[in-house]
Amino acid sequence: MKALISEYNVKTLSASDETSRLANIYVQNGIIPNRFATDALHIASATVNDIDFIVSLNFKHIVKLRQL
Repeated sequence: MKALISEYNVKTLSASDETSRLANIYVQNGIIPNRFATDALHIASATVNDIDFIVSLNFKHIVKLRQL
């Protein structure tokens, strides 16, 4: 994985206060269950960094497209 990160110039995102605050809002408002608080951080990081998609192999509860 590390070799692929280097080969494809993958950028990593650092946590920020804004990311943490937004993740807490997601959990406090029941958008993300407390047991998935770490996932809330991933989603908040994507939101704060204006990322359109989260690609995941094992987080189908956060990457499944839902029609509202």
